[in-house]
Order: sequence, then structure tokens, then C-alpha cells
Amino acid sequence: MRAKIPKCVGVAIKASRRAYNPILILSSQPIPYLGDTTFRFLEAPVAIHSTSDETREYLVTKLPTMLQRVDGTSITRQ
Repeated sequence: MRAKIPKCVGVAIKASRRAYNPILILSSQPIPYLGDTTFRFLEAPVAIHSTSDETREYLVTKLPTMLQRVDGTSITRQ
């Protein structure tokens, strides 16, 4: 298995809860710092400066779609 640098981001968090660039290198290539950008991990937005309000808003907007899928799925006896 090989890591793909374009799909990687790096971040480190100090004990003071401040994020910083750890300057990680893989196969002689620097892994980009996450910084203020956001990416999706398992369909959830991830950011260093994310708040619980942002996460809550995301889930509230996603919930109706999830419930429609559940309602439209047949349940078997198995």
C-alpha cells in the first residue's frame, strides 16, 4: 500500500490546543498543511477551527435525506 501525497493533509495540535504545521515529509515530498481549509472524512466536514455548531448544522441538514433512505429501504425477515 502506498500513500498518495495529494490525498494527505498534515496537522498537529499543541497542548495549548493550538494547531500548527508539523512539516511532515513522505517519500521526499512535503505533506500539505491543513491550515484553515476543510476536508471531508466519512462524509463529515473536518477543520481545525470547526465548532460543534457547524457539526450540528451539517447533521440537521443531512438528516432528512438519511431518513428518506431508511423509509425507502425494504426490511427483510432475515
